[in-house]
Amino acid sequence: MPVPLLLGIIVLGLPPGLVLLALGSFRREGGSCRSCGYSKAGLAASARCPECGGTDWEWRTIPRSRWQLLIGGGLIGLAVAAVLEVFRVMSF
Repeated sequence: MPVPLLLGIIVLGLPPGLVLLALGSFRREGGSCRSCGYSKAGLAASARCPECGGTDWEWRTIPRSRWQLLIGGGLIGLAVAAVLEVFRVMSF
């Protein structure tokens, strides 16, 4: 493979791969009122439910986005393989 093509793979594959990997690795928490199901997003921790006035919030954890981890890891792997190939070609 020509070196400019490999450098293009590195430049175009590494940043989006890192972003997708970072986004996919965070866990997001959300909560909703046990009585009416109103979302607690954007409310203070001690806030009462604006819909029903309840104070009992149910917390749930949203799982990580596996597709972001897979695509991000694949892009980073492709960029690393391109870096290794550039070093192999350049070292004669």
